[in-house]
Amino acid sequence: MKLNVSLNFFLIAIATIATTVNGQDTDPTPCSNAKLRSDIYPPTCEKTDYKIIRKGIKRVIKSVACTHNLKIELGLLGGKKKILAECKTFLDRISPPPIGDPVTDPPIGDPVSDPPIGDPVSDPPIVDPVSDPPIGDPVSDPPINEPVYDEDSLDRWWQVFGRGSLRNDVDPTLWEAGSPFIPLDREFYIRRICPNCRDSHKDIIYKRVTPLSADFDLPSLFLDTWSSEDNILITPDNTEGDFELYSSMSFALAGLMPWQFCNYDDNHIGFPRDCSPQSFTGGQWNSLNRGGQSDYGYYVWNGNLDL
Repeated sequence: MKLNVSLNFFLIAIATIATTVNGQDTDPTPCSNAKLRSDIYPPTCEKTDYKIIRKGIKRVIKSVACTHNLKIELGLLGGKKKILAECKTFLDRISPPPIGDPVTDPPIGDPVSDPPIGDPVSDPPIVDPVSDPPIGDPVSDPPINEPVYDEDSLDRWWQVFGRGSLRNDVDPTLWEAGSPFIPLDREFYIRRICPNCRDSHKDIIYKRVTPLSADFDLPSLFLDTWSSEDNILITPDNTEGDFELYSSMSFALAGLMPWQFCNYDDNHIGFPRDCSPQSFTGGQWNSLNRGGQSDYGYYVWNGNLDL
């Protein structure tokens, strides 16, 4: 009886101390009624937060300090290690591990075992720019309905004059100044084909770069007298000229290898008199009444309409 009274007095004192630690109020629940029985309030075994008190009663924990900050010296009461061991046994018996314990139950959708839907490793993008080039890619899709021409052929040229083997029914008005093919205010091209001329003169392109007057007589310039009036070859020494000469249309369009020599004004000696890629070259001209080449034809470029 005396032992029970002393024990109850000691437990009530502990419960009273538990409500105030270091001058700060603490939560008295569940110790405020001083009924510190382990079967009502299961003890907590964290060594740094709580101290377990035991006094000679086998495997029954009579009192638990219920405040985080309470520090109770267990040395006088004895059996600290045994108390902790018994407390752990008690808790293991009455407290099953919580559901969803991260140790035994990894979360659903664990990234290790369940990669997210649409994982770029297993599911590449629907439109991969490497394997799926954009529609209309100019590299793989050339423009629709845009024909490719060989400008050195005669496919886009209209004949306006011919002699010998190149004589044809033609419309001579197509190369008059001011026609759709011979604009007055912008560049245009005229072509002479001479099958029996030297290789350098078999195909000659005349590129006009300065404006024409409305009364400029182009047919007479090429067929009758090759004149210097408003008609000077552009060269590195004379950049203020009126026209350029080339040995092919592809060279003319690219500006490659323009001719460097030209002369003029020999009465009734037509194009190109003695003009050539580098220096004086005679005998390649045509004329209506002084001899010269007998087979030749002149053409206007259909592309003049688009320039």
